[in-house]
Amino acid sequence: MVFMKELGALMIDNQDMLIEDKDMLDDFISEGNEMIDDVEVQLLELQQSVEMNGDIDMDTLDSVFRLFHTIKGTSGFFNLNNLKDVTHEAETLLDRIRKGKLELKSEHTDLFLEGADFLRKLFSHISENMTDRGYEDEANKLMEKFKRNSQESENNEDKPTSENKEEVSASKKSSSDKNKVITDETKAEFISEGFDIIEDLEQSLMVLEKDPLNAEKIHQSFRSLHTFKGNSGLMGYSDLEKLSHKSETFLDNAKSGLLKLNKDVIGVLLSIVDVIKETLTDISNGKDGVVPGCEPMINYLSDIIKDISIEKAPDTDEENHLEEVSEITNEEKDIKKIEKESLGEEIKPQDKIEEINKNISDINSAKNNTSRKADDIKRKQYIKVDLDKVGMLVDWVGELVTAQVMLVDNPDLKHIKRSKSFQKAAYNLERIISEIQNVSMTLRMIQIAGTFRKMNRLVHDISSKMGKKVNLIIRGEETEIDKNIVDKISDPLVHIVRNSLDHGIETPQIRLANGKDSVGTLEIEAKNEGGEILIIIKDDGAGMNKDKILKKGIEKGIVTESEIPNLRDEDIYKLVFQPGFSTADKVSEVSGRGVGMDVVKRNIEEIKGTIDVFSELNEGTTITLRIPLTMAIIEGMLVNIGNSKYTIPLLSIRELFSPVKENITVTLDGQEVIKVREEVIPVIRLHEVLKVEPNITELTEGVLITVEHNKDFYCLFVDSIIGQQQAVMKSLPEYIKYVQGVSGCTILGDGRISPIVDIREVIKLADITSDRSVAI
Repeated sequence: MVFMKELGALMIDNQDMLIEDKDMLDDFISEGNEMIDDVEVQLLELQQSVEMNGDIDMDTLDSVFRLFHTIKGTSGFFNLNNLKDVTHEAETLLDRIRKGKLELKSEHTDLFLEGADFLRKLFSHISENMTDRGYEDEANKLMEKFKRNSQESENNEDKPTSENKEEVSASKKSSSDKNKVITDETKAEFISEGFDIIEDLEQSLMVLEKDPLNAEKIHQSFRSLHTFKGNSGLMGYSDLEKLSHKSETFLDNAKSGLLKLNKDVIGVLLSIVDVIKETLTDISNGKDGVVPGCEPMINYLSDIIKDISIEKAPDTDEENHLEEVSEITNEEKDIKKIEKESLGEEIKPQDKIEEINKNISDINSAKNNTSRKADDIKRKQYIKVDLDKVGMLVDWVGELVTAQVMLVDNPDLKHIKRSKSFQKAAYNLERIISEIQNVSMTLRMIQIAGTFRKMNRLVHDISSKMGKKVNLIIRGEETEIDKNIVDKISDPLVHIVRNSLDHGIETPQIRLANGKDSVGTLEIEAKNEGGEILIIIKDDGAGMNKDKILKKGIEKGIVTESEIPNLRDEDIYKLVFQPGFSTADKVSEVSGRGVGMDVVKRNIEEIKGTIDVFSELNEGTTITLRIPLTMAIIEGMLVNIGNSKYTIPLLSIRELFSPVKENITVTLDGQEVIKVREEVIPVIRLHEVLKVEPNITELTEGVLITVEHNKDFYCLFVDSIIGQQQAVMKSLPEYIKYVQGVSGCTILGDGRISPIVDIREVIKLADITSDRSVAI
């Protein structure tokens, strides 16, 4: 919706559109792609509702219609004819379904999804070429498909049955009781942008009051109302939508020369602006957006429009435009019923104008001084910022954290560190930087909903192709995660879902034979746990066959016969993440080449995440991705090993302690272990793995740090503990490239570099193989 406001500033000259600002076009493409994502999700929800309950959710159907309508309207402004024509035909088919002239079938859903794919292709082409030309043939073929499906209802169009009317009415009534899925953030954005649009409209009207022939301001006022009308429709505020539509028609008549703007007409429009502001204020205060006296105002405006209309056939395009807009709500028919005065005298437009002003004045008086200026209202406002700039801000905040540590820990300042004024200043600096850091980190946090919703289409397409029935359940869409990490987990999620649909969930016939429901279930969930995000993919399919996995592992030389007794079930399941590993009997379009799951492992490890696998034969499989909230700044424990200082991520640490000799034991194979609260935990001498000369070799003289990895515990031996501090993660310099057991580095207060320990790789390098200690 942010783009739609900006569009109001763009001048349009009939059908020849010059793109004066590519940024504006980019905004349209970005928001258009987001709308297509929403369309796909809602279409699949509609189809699922029809198949499972036999009912259609009219609210969702209306939402899909409005999304196509919005894309069509905006593409018309940019003279993107292929985009406009295809969305118009899709909108026509949707409208017939809305009116009960057609039943929504799976073929319709597939056609709309095909249309969504084509729109994405057009958006990509427009992004590179600033035009949608070159796709006329494909657009025409798709339009023909929409037309053929729309024409299925022609034979029934003149024979609406009372039964059909009752069904549609009942369906709409039941669906109207459902709450629309509108987040507080979306509502706040609508309110903020709404005030901005209406304030721009108000300024244009003030200019028109002095210069009624100012064509630019007439066009600008029209576009402002058109934008606000569209936004109101998307949010479900029907009164605001109808009122702005009728006011828009008022201005459209002025634009066409059918209505002469004067002080009285401008006064009517300014009064309506006041009503809209009042309603936006009500919405911001938690009210439902109903406009008191809305119907009388619309009726009076309709009377004026009717009275000033001349005997002239309307322009076809304009007539279509007005019809399309009016179809957004079924209540529009009621609006067109003009109240007749009992005396039957001709009512002059001027009388209507005065009556409207009086009516609006009465409504405002009845508000009991609830009116407030828009400037006095606390509301959220949003701006679009290039993601690269956000990344730069986060990087510089990291540098600020490093500079603060270097300042406070500067050895040259030892003589003043005891000063209370220095300590107070240092504390305030740390507090301020911490606040800046927290705010900057949230700028890059986004909800995972966008990634999850793409799985709806993936599940639909693959299950249809493979003849399987799958119910997708998504939970935790509101979970927030670093944008950079979201980009990294998209591909792994796709591969896991594809694998689950191909190898996991069975066909309806096999499921029924095994005593299961014919419809399989795939659950995708995201949730916070500590400093990590857990993404859980669970299916109720066939599960993993351990024997088959082991046999393939031995064939490929990944495991040996002698290693099998020491392998846990989870370790066997994780063999599927090895490069080229596949148990598929044949390669399909979906999977079977042994490439996908390797990509999953590689991408997750790249963002310092881990993978857990649990499976039960004939019951299903659960794969859990554990990933960090962010990769920019971490809390770390600084430790001494010889003359070097290392940083261990705090999230991995469970406790640290000085060991007692009586609790230390050496196994027959030479592995040191320590008993901690009746549990035996292996010891890893960190200096041996990192190949560093230590100052302390006796366990009882150093410190043991208990860390957790993949639900297993290990004790890392270090010389001593320095303390906890924030670590700004940096990549290793190019000339070093790789250091075993190290994932990156951070800069200390004295300017020295502290390597950050990679717990996963340290355990792998230590080559510990016990019943509780096997890495991925």
